[in-house]
Amino acid sequence: MGKTSFLSARIVPALEDTGHRVVRIRGTARPLEQLTRLAGRELRDQISHPSNPSLSPESLPELLDALFEVERRPLAIVIDQLEEIFTQGNETAARVFQAQLASVLAGADSRIRFILSLREDYLGATLRTLHPLPVDQLARTLPLRPLDAADIAAALEGPGQDGLPVRYDAFKYEDGLVDLIVNDLVSDTAGEVAPRIQAVGARLWAMCRERPGPPIITFSDYNDRLGGAQGILARVLDEAITGLDAADQGMAKEMLRVLTHLPGSPTSRPVPEEDLLAFTESPKRRAAVLRQLEDRWRIIHGFQDPRLPGQRVLRIAHESLIARIQQYGEEGTDRDRARQLFMHGFDLWLKGGERDDDLLAEHHFDEIQTHIGDLVLRTDQEQHFYRASKLRHDEYYLRKHRETRRQERLNKLQMWGLPTVVLAVGVFIGQALTSFTAVDRLRAKALSYMGTPGAQMSGASLRLLAMPGAWLRGWELDRADLREANLEGADLQRASLVGAQLAGSNLSKADLAGSTIVAQKLWDTSFAGADLRSATVWVDPIGADFTGAIYDWNTRWRADEPAPCAFGPSARLQGCMLSETIIQKRDLERADAAGTSFDGADLSGSRLSFANLSGASLRGAHLAEVQLVEANLQGADLSGTDLTGARLQAADLRNATLTGANLTGADLRGANIEGADLSDATICDTQLDEGSRRRLERWPTRACSDSGTP
Repeated sequence: MGKTSFLSARIVPALEDTGHRVVRIRGTARPLEQLTRLAGRELRDQISHPSNPSLSPESLPELLDALFEVERRPLAIVIDQLEEIFTQGNETAARVFQAQLASVLAGADSRIRFILSLREDYLGATLRTLHPLPVDQLARTLPLRPLDAADIAAALEGPGQDGLPVRYDAFKYEDGLVDLIVNDLVSDTAGEVAPRIQAVGARLWAMCRERPGPPIITFSDYNDRLGGAQGILARVLDEAITGLDAADQGMAKEMLRVLTHLPGSPTSRPVPEEDLLAFTESPKRRAAVLRQLEDRWRIIHGFQDPRLPGQRVLRIAHESLIARIQQYGEEGTDRDRARQLFMHGFDLWLKGGERDDDLLAEHHFDEIQTHIGDLVLRTDQEQHFYRASKLRHDEYYLRKHRETRRQERLNKLQMWGLPTVVLAVGVFIGQALTSFTAVDRLRAKALSYMGTPGAQMSGASLRLLAMPGAWLRGWELDRADLREANLEGADLQRASLVGAQLAGSNLSKADLAGSTIVAQKLWDTSFAGADLRSATVWVDPIGADFTGAIYDWNTRWRADEPAPCAFGPSARLQGCMLSETIIQKRDLERADAAGTSFDGADLSGSRLSFANLSGASLRGAHLAEVQLVEANLQGADLSGTDLTGARLQAADLRNATLTGANLTGADLRGANIEGADLSDATICDTQLDEGSRRRLERWPTRACSDSGTP
């Protein structure tokens, strides 16, 4: 039970039973100022003769004395979430609180009692704030006792007892299961145990209820279906996020982050709901996401804050969820980069005195604008900074448009004038060019050399063109003949190759981000290592080599099916030769790589959650910090693999070979390692559930001291 629940269930009713008039204040940076307003309002509501000047007090002590005279019973002032003086306020707020409390206590009036509720880790800061008040004489500290094993067992078994006034059937646990659950809950240090009890119990009961037969919760329900109690709240949060539409997941993560004090303090920050919905083009979409997080998953909860009459306020339901929310902000996605760019630019703008010179640069604004629908801008200053940057960006593109029109006129002269002059000179010296192909190739080289953006080369005959590393950004190459052309490493960002002939061409390592490629007959065409992020690749990949080409969720593939051996979400890697390949920090979620060889490959920092790696060979591969959540690694060979810090929660490692693997700091909670060979593996600071620990006992593994890990 949390402190707020304890106040509501025990303290407040007990005070009311003993005749106290309870005035309750909930979390604020200046709680006594809020108390002053609340007491004044209640006093005005109850005074029958407001014209009497003696009943119009202004200071807090006078207000409380007057309220006592009206109530004619002792007052109990309950201030919950007192730690928000420190998480939301500053040193000035703390000094004001001390001074106001001292003025109330100066009279040592026993008719007024204060009950302060706060987190244990802020007790020291609170006592320092109250100094030099004689706290030892005026108050006593009552720490809430955490739930012990007997309390947890009672909480799990109590709802299933016979004779309760409930509409569901009584249920039981298999013998010994409650003890296992209690041990797992006690050994897990992820925040308060009460919400974890609720999450585990509710899910086990739901499993039991949906199954025909006697209502008995089994070991199979707990170990196999639930995956144990370790990290249960973080898994509930992950389920809530993955249960949303893919387009809403980034938005949900950003709104959850706003409901914390990250990146500073890992604590919850209440935020009015209207602030989360204010600055967006789709408030209904955001509201629907918030409803799912609140009503379905209980990740957040709403309440009425007296400081904000008429407004609904939201906060994170459990503080232990904030650690997982913090991890969301460190995923390295384009959305995270957009947020970081915005906040960095915003801080510089504030520190520089809000000058126009410190607004977002055009290329940074472009990155942010792509994800602005997910980002949450709360303050007027943040919104002003964004609008000012957008205005500057629009003005920049207006100037750019005018410059483009001027450049287009110049391009026409460059595209036809320079080749014509060269051709005339060639005729003059008796070496005239004799084919349109030669003319077009010469024109292409001239335009690339001059750095002409968006050059118009539609329908050009460029067969056998050799321009490795050329700058062809934004070029119009629709219907161009590029057969057997060498454009290795060329910059073709946002280029258009609709209907282009590409058979036999070399586009390996080319930058094709944002480009449009619509082509047929790609025999012997190489896109190996090309950048295809945000590109439209409407091709039949048969005969082409896409090995190592990178793409993302914004890449559009024909029939929504990525080319074989390209690297990106839902990649098709079966049968690809990827030994010794470097695939660092890539998004390969849901990739199908069954039976593929990754021997000696470097996949460190990549995301492979939900991927199919059954039967794959990863001998000696580097998988440090790799995300393999719920990945299928059945029968995979991970001998000598570096899995330092890897996330393998709920992964299927049945019959996998992990001999000599380094699992230092890896997270295998919920992973199925039945039949896996972990002999000589390094188990150091590795997170395991109880079932996995028992299976590990049969293998001779290395501990921290054996591997040299400090």
